[in-house]
Amino acid sequence: MSRAPGYIREVVFEAPTVTTDSTSSIAATSAVSGGNVTSDGYKNVVDKGVCYSTTSGVTILDNKTSDGTGLGTFASSLTGLSSGIFYYVNAFATNSIGTAYGSETGFTTTWATGVWSAGGDYPYSISAVGAAGSQSFGVAMGGSNYLGKSNFYNGSTWVDELDMVVHRGLTIGIGSPAAGLAVGGVINGDDTALTSTEELNITWGTSGTLSTGRRNAAGAGTQSAGLVFGGQANPTPTYIATTEEYNGSAWSAGGNLLTATGRQAGCGTQTAALSFGFQTESYDGTSWSSENQMNIPRTYLAGCGTQSAGLSFGGSNSKKTTEEYNGVNWFSAGDMNNGRHSLGGFGSQDAAVGFCGSTNITEEYNS
Repeated sequence: MSRAPGYIREVVFEAPTVTTDSTSSIAATSAVSGGNVTSDGYKNVVDKGVCYSTTSGVTILDNKTSDGTGLGTFASSLTGLSSGIFYYVNAFATNSIGTAYGSETGFTTTWATGVWSAGGDYPYSISAVGAAGSQSFGVAMGGSNYLGKSNFYNGSTWVDELDMVVHRGLTIGIGSPAAGLAVGGVINGDDTALTSTEELNITWGTSGTLSTGRRNAAGAGTQSAGLVFGGQANPTPTYIATTEEYNGSAWSAGGNLLTATGRQAGCGTQTAALSFGFQTESYDGTSWSSENQMNIPRTYLAGCGTQSAGLSFGGSNSKKTTEEYNGVNWFSAGDMNNGRHSLGGFGSQDAAVGFCGSTNITEEYNS
């Protein structure tokens, strides 16, 4: 088409146009995304990349990559991500007019799992043992042999045996080897749930009394801020929902579990605890809330870690099952080498110890 003499084409400057690629190479802490700048809006594109966040509506004010300038395709490496988390991602392109975005997409990082390996054998083949501490410094309390012994783990072997005040089994272990707490349980030949508490401070000594005796319960916290919940209050199989909090000298009532339960595991602190078995519940220091169940609900298991980074292992029917919790969901992790139930456990999500369970075998978990 002919143009009249002196015709001048009008150019409208605008923000770029960009599309978002699908995410690929998704791993536990990284992924690859990208996009394509199809128009520069008649202004030079000075930055392009992707922005990403755990909340929707991502912009360049969130985490972002910078993957060049100008028109065309680009690839973006997303690193430093958290495993098992859903991320929103969107491509962007910027020129002097402004920043434009593609279509927001999302992906979930994979879960990084650990591996169990052999640790030092326990001095006895027992079950129903309380436990507390870290992988490098843990303590076992009591157990089904009712010898009233506590034994200490140094990261490779069990050392130093110490007599407890009460020869108890089915006890709850809380705290650390330097400041431990053994709560409830039973004595040999008597299924009546104990109300007694012992504190470990170089030696064992008696301390505060539970309002309700309990066995097959779970616990969390420290010697000066302990928590026990669930279990059985008498020789019958009836489970209870009550929670009690310890202030270093006395026990007082806490909020009830939503579902009465026992033979479960627990972890965390007095104000941020986790109870898990057939149900998962979280405690905020006042009340319990329902959370997503484990992939394989079970009893007679062990657990450790925190409310937002928990670990469960073993369980009924001598399971090898291990699962990790990220505060929202449970993820399948590396199986134990030896399946067992009624075992002890302590440590963290990425450095744990599981031991006994009618054997003397100890295993260490590292991720």
